Amino acid sequence: MAAGVQIPGNGETIDLQQQVARLQALLEASRQVHSTTREEDVLEQVLRIVVRELEMGGASFAGTGLAYGDEPDDHAEGVLRYPLNDRDGKRMTELLVAAPDGRELTIYEADFIEGLALQAGVDVDLRLLCAAGGGRLLQQAHQRGVGGANGLVAAQGLVHHPVEVS
Repeated sequence: MAAGVQIPGNGETIDLQQQVARLQALLEASRQVHSTTREEDVLEQVLRIVVRELEMGGASFAGTGLAYGDEPDDHAEGVLRYPLNDRDGKRMTELLVAAPDGRELTIYEADFIEGLALQAGVDVDLRLLCAAGGGRLLQQAHQRGVGGANGLVAAQGLVHHPVEVS
């Protein structure tokens, strides 16, 4: 029998195996997002993941014209909003999500989407920084297969990688 975890005040019980599966899905989603090459591809990948993996009715990014599934109405009641902020905390856009049949998201679905939106915001912001002129370091990091903020640190040589001496 699988162990379950009771969520205080929420009445939800989730199996530990489900928690592990969702964490693995978020890790895979992160890999997919960071493996794309253009800002638009990052955003499209996020939309696909939200709709396919979480079985949402639809998702879009406000003001971009990008949508997947049933495009959520920006002004409709029940549309969930997740900000994509830059490194200074300024909003670049919002991820709009329409849950199927207007149902409330579980705490795990909401957490998954928040994490995905955060990763997408960091990734897009770094790509824009790269395009704006700080690009050499970020391009080197991307070529090494290191994404996100860790990629910038690795490209700057601030991460020590031990060398074997034979």
